Amino acid sequence: MSFNVRSIQSGFLTLKEYVVDCAVDVLGLSETWLTPDIDSSSVFINDFNVVRADRNSRGGGVAFYVRNGIAFKILHSNITAVLEELWISVKVNQRKYCLAIVYRPPSANVLDCFHQLTESLTNLSLDNDYAIVMGDFNINVLVNDGRSEMLNCFLESFDLSQLVKEPTRITSNSQTAIDLLMVSSADIISSYEVVDVDGISDHLALIFYVDASEISNLCKLRTYRDYSTFSLDNFYHDLLLINWDFIYTLRDVDQMIDFLSSNILCTFNLHAPVRNIRVTKPPAPWRTFNIKLMMRTKSDAYKKFKRTGTIAAWEFYKKIRNYVSSAIRREKKAYLDYVMRHKNSKTTWNILRSLNIVKHNSISLPPHLQDLDSLNSAFLNVPQTTKSLTQLNLLDKYENVKNSGTFLFTTVSPATVAKFINRIKSHAKGSDGITIDMIRIIHKHLLKYITFIINFCITNNLYPSSWKNALVLPLPKSNYPSSFSDLRPISILPSLSKLLEMALHEQLHTFVCQNNLLTWEVASDHYIAPPLRSCLYRIIFIARLIKESCPA
Repeated sequence: MSFNVRSIQSGFLTLKEYVVDCAVDVLGLSETWLTPDIDSSSVFINDFNVVRADRNSRGGGVAFYVRNGIAFKILHSNITAVLEELWISVKVNQRKYCLAIVYRPPSANVLDCFHQLTESLTNLSLDNDYAIVMGDFNINVLVNDGRSEMLNCFLESFDLSQLVKEPTRITSNSQTAIDLLMVSSADIISSYEVVDVDGISDHLALIFYVDASEISNLCKLRTYRDYSTFSLDNFYHDLLLINWDFIYTLRDVDQMIDFLSSNILCTFNLHAPVRNIRVTKPPAPWRTFNIKLMMRTKSDAYKKFKRTGTIAAWEFYKKIRNYVSSAIRREKKAYLDYVMRHKNSKTTWNILRSLNIVKHNSISLPPHLQDLDSLNSAFLNVPQTTKSLTQLNLLDKYENVKNSGTFLFTTVSPATVAKFINRIKSHAKGSDGITIDMIRIIHKHLLKYITFIINFCITNNLYPSSWKNALVLPLPKSNYPSSFSDLRPISILPSLSKLLEMALHEQLHTFVCQNNLLTWEVASDHYIAPPLRSCLYRIIFIARLIKESCPA
């Protein structure tokens, strides 16, 4: 996208939304009106890198925004009285594209402008496969005069093609094509269009599509369950057709869980199938039905003006455009005000990140840290430091243990398991593909079978193998991770396994509290930091209780 923005700060939020909505990969801006004392953070767009060439005085200035994931480097920048230019090289699909965004002030000498541009293009385009020069030249290509003739001579000398053939700056009394697009090969541009960016500037923007397949792969894929046609009655009907009593005939707990999980997934896949979608832009919940209707009206008004060219059509379009822009700002402000007032802190930040309003804390791992086997080995082979623990004799601190009696796990009731299901807050999907939301839908009919499996594990001193499989998410602890020690692994266990853990935890916690077995006298020990000491004492004590009550 190439656009004479005429002060990026004045309409930055609208421009930012438009760039995200259109899934722009490279944005070239002229007349940014930025100066070196203005920090780039004030014009930051999520998932983009910004490169600037500013004028020291008011006006002018050019800039590039390049989406994260696209390899690029800065080639040249030059701000003079006759031409302002910024050159970068973009590499996509093993091909190099030399891109330039330029701005020629209206009073600048045209011949001197092309002399400067000739020198830059000669020096910079040789190491690249294609050259693309875009920006505001203030030369109207719709008329034949001395300026357009000099432009044609420049194009012929470098064998460039100028693609823009329609007005790019439209006022009530003029239509000129001064924002140009020059390419070394017209074949690489699959299509282009001239669009109005919600009245930010009196210039129109050029959006053109380069035939580079790698760029389209930058879109994110999201997997979700489609509940749009979900019928709870039909779902329960198919769920109850399964012979769930078959679980009672099995003698292996892993077979029970496999039967339970596979049938739950099959039923959900039938009524709420898993789908993959390509996400090219974040949601805009403030765009209500009325807002979308007004945007279509604005688009129709603009098409009518382009078709007729009358002053009345222009005035009507401008009035509709300004009204729609104000309506969008009001709706967005009202939505964000609701989010900030009625959501908790964590939910608020998650919503703001999903809308690309605040920066994501996503850090990509280098290739040598993405191998799953190496990652697994690195964390399995962490050295064990047990010597200091044995020297503490921690269990000697608990005098009440000997007189507290024998602890034994007992079975739980369906009502207790239902309480545990409502207590789980995490919506993460474990290795079995089942979330707690899915369990809440089916537990009305399958609660007794889930309870049977949990009680089978308790009475037989077993822990299912399938519930030990975790999805491990390595989170970087630094902005530039270089080794496995810079990662913090997060393990996501199956949601059903948490029900067994909660049943065991509740019984242990009750026993410990009733017998007053947790003493804080050992908190004065200096071997381990205080926050970690209390955790370790609990873990070691509970481990001893489990060992005595569950030898298997």
